[in-house]
Amino acid sequence: MTSPILQETTQLLSKDFELKIRQPEPTEEDVVLALAYELHRMMETNLEQMFTTLYLMDVDESKVHKILRPDVLQEEPANIQLARLVIERLKRKAITKLASREGFNGEWMEE
Repeated sequence: MTSPILQETTQLLSKDFELKIRQPEPTEEDVVLALAYELHRMMETNLEQMFTTLYLMDVDESKVHKILRPDVLQEEPANIQLARLVIERLKRKAITKLASREGFNGEWMEE
């Protein structure tokens, strides 16, 4: 079963990205790969729109620039690193949103 945090995060992502997730119960890695695909598409077709979207999502700009530096050898492709960064930002947002709802008891909180 997908955690409430991942469900909320995926819902927040769908407001800004056209994610193609085929699994009925996606894992976080499924969401990362779907978002990485979309970010790659944006990097190829409309980089300015990608930067605007990341800015509006309040993704740490210095981390984005660090990921996109061409002179630094990266362990993962930039689109996957950016996807992980976006998801981490939106997970924090999802936790805040879920915590403010009525009936929250904290039992499902992830580490």
